[in-house]
Amino acid sequence: MMGASKATAILEDTMLEEKRNNLKKQLVQRAITNFISEDTQPRGLCDDTAESIMKELEQLHPLPIVHPASHYSLNANWSFVFTGVPTIGMKLITLLSRISLALPFEILDFKDVSLRVTDRQTKAQAIVSVRVCGAFDWELQVCTSLRRPKAQDFEGAYKEFRGEEGTLLLEHFQGVWLNGAKLPTPQQWHTTRTLEITYMDKDILIARTNSGEPHVLLRNSPMCYTVEEMMEGYDEIEDDIEECSVDDDGNNRWTQFFAEAAEIYGERLGRCLVDREFGKEEYVAQKKSRRAQDS
Repeated sequence: MMGASKATAILEDTMLEEKRNNLKKQLVQRAITNFISEDTQPRGLCDDTAESIMKELEQLHPLPIVHPASHYSLNANWSFVFTGVPTIGMKLITLLSRISLALPFEILDFKDVSLRVTDRQTKAQAIVSVRVCGAFDWELQVCTSLRRPKAQDFEGAYKEFRGEEGTLLLEHFQGVWLNGAKLPTPQQWHTTRTLEITYMDKDILIARTNSGEPHVLLRNSPMCYTVEEMMEGYDEIEDDIEECSVDDDGNNRWTQFFAEAAEIYGERLGRCLVDREFGKEEYVAQKKSRRAQDS
């Protein structure tokens, strides 16, 4: 009897993992849908929006990591993906990307747009790396602090989030730096907002800000723990857990679901995923280049 129960549990786990992987494959397709031709899209894909796919992932239980906001694997480099409703920051990045393409030569070449979480989920940096005029590397950092809400927070301003202690973080704006120099910012930017980590696994993260729309990010730094270790409880030994390095750029990788796209676009994939029009143009150019090579 126990053997049958164990076999059933293994089967259920396998089916759940397959369902998660299928949803993530669909999410990848939605993320790059603007620059992949229609004949390569799986049939029926257009029936689901990115938002609905993310919601389905969030509702699959048990979650891969039950308390992602306090889990050490949140410390990582995460690459932004233009999916769903764009944030103000992503709109600005897309606008700059569009402007650079409208000029006679490419003044701004976006190398990467990423989120870096460090220091045991207490610091976050939204990083835009660009090359100016093909010669100068600039890095813009939007820095915030993160903290887990305390009991009194849930009794006061954040009482609507009761029961979500394991997914909620409070994010406070700290400042903007350009190549290490702090830039002046309006005082009204120095506010605190909620950041809810509703789903996280070894590949992706889904986060919801104050407005509630979901946004997906891709894990893009090496994992120093196995999936099984990530899923284990660790509250009692949290101080002894080693953080994964986010500085070893040579080992960064795209999740396996983006492997094909990464092979085609290389380091330009980050910009393709943020500026979809740029991605579409890159796709057309790559396609023409391959045809020319084959002929």
